Amino acid sequence: MIALKGSNEKIVGWLSDRRLHLCAMIVFCLIMVIEYVNFVYNQYCYMGFDYNVTPDSVVIGLFLIFVNGFSLFGNRDGSPFLYLTGICFSIFLCIPAIIMFVFGGISLWYPLYSTILLILITNHNLSIPQLKIKHLNYRWQVISLVVAVLLLTVPFAMKYGMPTNLKVFSLGSEVYDARAAASGKASLITSYLFSPLAKVLLPTLLIMGIIHKDYKISTLAVVAMIYLFMVNPHKSVLFSIPVAIAFIFFKQYETKTGAFLLLINTVLILSVLARLLLGNVLLESILVRRGFFLPVLISDNYFSFFENNHTMLSHSVMRGLIDYHYGWDPSHLMGFMMHEQSTTSCNTGIIADGFMNFGHIGVLFWIIITVMIFKLIDSLGIRSAYFGLAFIFLYTLTNSALLTSMLTHGGFLLILVLTFLVDRSNEKGCMSRI
Repeated sequence: MIALKGSNEKIVGWLSDRRLHLCAMIVFCLIMVIEYVNFVYNQYCYMGFDYNVTPDSVVIGLFLIFVNGFSLFGNRDGSPFLYLTGICFSIFLCIPAIIMFVFGGISLWYPLYSTILLILITNHNLSIPQLKIKHLNYRWQVISLVVAVLLLTVPFAMKYGMPTNLKVFSLGSEVYDARAAASGKASLITSYLFSPLAKVLLPTLLIMGIIHKDYKISTLAVVAMIYLFMVNPHKSVLFSIPVAIAFIFFKQYETKTGAFLLLINTVLILSVLARLLLGNVLLESILVRRGFFLPVLISDNYFSFFENNHTMLSHSVMRGLIDYHYGWDPSHLMGFMMHEQSTTSCNTGIIADGFMNFGHIGVLFWIIITVMIFKLIDSLGIRSAYFGLAFIFLYTLTNSALLTSMLTHGGFLLILVLTFLVDRSNEKGCMSRI
C-alpha cells in the first residue's frame, strides 16, 4: 500500500514537472509540422491548404514559437488555471496558425493575434481579485441542474421524439445527412437550447455526479448527451463526454497539464498509425485537419475577404440599424467563397470574427473581452475538476463568433453556473486543488 502510494506520488510529480510540459509541447509542434506537410497538404490541398515556405516566414515563425514558449514557461508565479488555459490556447490556436503561416502561406495576422491573446491570458499582472461569492450546496446544485435539464429537454422530445439512427455513431457521412435533417425540423427554441444543454448544463451535471459519487446523476447526463447527439449529431456533443471526464483526474492543474499533453500527443500518434497501418484516415482527419488546421484556413479567408468591408455586426445585433450587403450570413458566404456551396457553413473563431466586424480594433477588443472572461473564471476559484467546462467553452471560441459563443453556445450561462452552482477550491486562495 505504501509502495503504491509512493508510486502514485512519483507519477504526479513527473506529470507536474514543467520541463515535461515543455518537451511535450516541442513534440506536439514537430508532429503538427509533419502532419501538415505530409498529410493535410498532401491529401487536402484541393480544399485550399497550400505549401509555400520562405526564409522570412521561417524566422518570424520561430520567433512566435519562442514568444509562445516564454509566455507559458517564462514564470511560475501565474495562476495554475490560466497556465493550463494558455497551454490549450497555444495548442488549438497559436501553434497551428504559426505552422500554417510558415508552411501554408497564410497571412501573419492570425498567428500574431493568437500570440497576443496567449500573452495576455498568461500575464499574471493582469488579474481579477478572487471573488468570494456564496454558491449553493450540493443538494441544491443537483436539484437546480436536474430541473433545468428536464425542462429544457422537453422541447427536443416533443419535436424529435426518440431517434433511432445509430449510424451517426460511425462519425461518417451519415452525420452530415442527419444534421441536415435535424436542421429542417429545428425550431427557434431547440436551436437556442441545444448548445447550452450540450456544452454547459449536462457536462456540469456529469462532472458533479462523478466527483460526488452520485452515479445516477452522471448516468442521466450521459444518456441525455447521447440523446442530443442522436437528435442533432454535432461531434462536439459526443466529444464533450470524454473531455468533461478527462479533466476530473488529478488534483493539481499542473498535473492535469502534463496528462493532457501526453494524451493529445499519444492520440495524434495513434491517428497517424491508424492511417499508415490500417488505411483509416477518419481519426486523423477529424483531429488534425478539422480540429487544428481547418479553423486556421477558414479564419485566414475571413481576413482576406473582409479586409476592406467590415460588417460592424450588421448581420447580427445591429441588423436593421446598419445595412448588411450580402445575401447570405457570413458563415454560408464564406462556405460559398471557399467551396462554391452556399449550403456549406464555415464558422470562424473570435479573432477573425473581430476582424470581420470591426477590423484590427475589433480583434483587439474581442481579445480583451476573451481574456477578461477567463480571468473572471480564474477569480472564482472553482474546483479544478470542472476545468472541462472551461475547455469546452475555450474550444467553442476557436470555432465560433464571440457573441454567438456567449449567447447561443452558452457562454453567459457557463459563467452563471460556475459562479453559483459548482464547488470552490478546498484550500483558500489555492486554485490547484480538485
